Parts: sequence; C-alpha cells; structure tokens
Amino acid sequence: MFNTKLGKQFLIFLVLSMLLSSCNVVQGRQLDAKTREIQKNLYVPQDAALLDQFSQVGPKKYVASNCIVAYLETAYGVSRPLTSIIEEYYDRLTQDGWELNPHYALRRTDEDVYLRKGSQLELVIYSYTDSGRAPSTKLPPEASRYTTAYVVALTYSEPSSLECSV
Repeated sequence: MFNTKLGKQFLIFLVLSMLLSSCNVVQGRQLDAKTREIQKNLYVPQDAALLDQFSQVGPKKYVASNCIVAYLETAYGVSRPLTSIIEEYYDRLTQDGWELNPHYALRRTDEDVYLRKGSQLELVIYSYTDSGRAPSTKLPPEASRYTTAYVVALTYSEPSSLECSV
C-alpha cells in the first residue's frame, strides 16, 4: 500500500496526465476542424474527381515535442498530365497568397510543388504513384479511369511550423 505522501503524488500525477491528454484531444479536434475549413476553400481544378481523403492529427514528426499538426491528404484523378495540374495549382494558389516554401530545396518541379501560406500552413502536391512517397489515401478501383492520380497534402501546425523546427 502507498504511504500518504506517495499516494497524493500519484493522484496529482494521474489528474495532471488526464488534463494534459484531454487538452491535446481538444486541441487536435480544433486543428482538424481548421484544416478541413481551409481545405474547403482551397482551389481544386474543375476536372478533378475526388478519389479519397485521409486526415490525422498528432505531434509533428522530427520536430519540437510541443507541436501539434493536422494533416489532410486528398487524392484526385484527372485525365491530363501532372505537369498541367502542378502549373494550374501554382498559378491559382499564388494568386491566393500561397508562396513557394523556402524550406525545401526543390520547391517546384514538373512532378511536385511545395507551398506555404503564412507560418502555419504548408501544402504539397505530388503524383500518387511517386515511388518516393507513401500517400495515406487509398485509391478506389474507379481511379483507373484517370490518366493521372495526384495528392494534395495540407498541413496546419500549432504553433507555427517555424516554431516547430528543432
């Protein structure tokens, strides 16, 4: 049996742990909601068909431990080359205040584009079949009707992505 002092310390630890985890759950839900709202207003080409969507909220990998990130990956299908998709997104998103993300050496190619808006939003567009990536989305059988399947990966960080760097 615990002595009284040890029992109180354990109880305090338990209550604090529960409070911290419930704060993370609430913060995670808020981040997910913000990310989904941003995604609703994000440009999508008229000919793009939604194939799948995957979201996740959690600590940002390989960065400061206090950073919470919401990821939203959306897969689309189109019947034209990826290069035209990248060009179209780049043109439209930069008009909406997005800019090339300076944290990536190759920020725009015919195969992908890395953008950011402010210090909390990051966006990557890439081919679903890029062998160097592993999208979390799953393509349904009807994806075979399209010439190109691509992923739009939206990330929202709190605090900002700059504060999350190690």
